[in-house]
Amino acid sequence: MAWAWLFSGWTRIGLGEPEAANEQIARALRLSPLDPHRSKMYGAMASSYFFVERYDEALAWAERSVRERGGFLYMLAMVAASAAHVGDHDRAQTAVDRLRHDYPNMSISAMSMPGSVFPFHRPQDIARLADGLRKAGLAE
Repeated sequence: MAWAWLFSGWTRIGLGEPEAANEQIARALRLSPLDPHRSKMYGAMASSYFFVERYDEALAWAERSVRERGGFLYMLAMVAASAAHVGDHDRAQTAVDRLRHDYPNMSISAMSMPGSVFPFHRPQDIARLADGLRKAGLAE
């Protein structure tokens, strides 16, 4: 049932309930700590912390996800935005450089488009991520 808790957590994030999501994702991690796809759980945890403005914890979880799975667009963006929000400009710049290398068409406006890879629907969540990416140096 770990995946059910994980998907429920992602749903909560999308609905703007990151505190509730955090509890559900933590339960998924407890149920399946050695899951071969745990990087997705780490990414969800990063998102839940990001949207309650606990950027240091969001950064730690996002970097853990990237270490497990490699650099996929969403988690690289989460690393960059979280690092920028905590004022770690070197880590933010490193993540943006990797985003630019791996995803040359990535921009803040592309991120904000409906149907993008980002699982957020609330304007304030998109704005918070965009603000972090802007601080990190990603192109508009």
